[in-house]
Amino acid sequence: MAGSGVQLGGSAAQLKKLHAKDVAAILADLPRTQQAQLAALAQPSAAAEALAQLDADHRETLLAELDEPDRARLQALVDSDAG
Repeated sequence: MAGSGVQLGGSAAQLKKLHAKDVAAILADLPRTQQAQLAALAQPSAAAEALAQLDADHRETLLAELDEPDRARLQALVDSDAG
């Protein structure tokens, strides 16, 4: 969603209100490090759904940028959505 006006400098509460389609659109416009920050700060179910829309290599690279608790949480959600 180019021009969405959502910035990572915004409050975590704002980021948690994003829907999966918004998270996915914003992820496409951000550098990898900021993609990881958004994935960690967004609503977990929305972030997992957005991550599931990425190709496997991109998703794995992005997940590798996260700290272990965030990576494990999001990977579990992505895996549960895929199964």
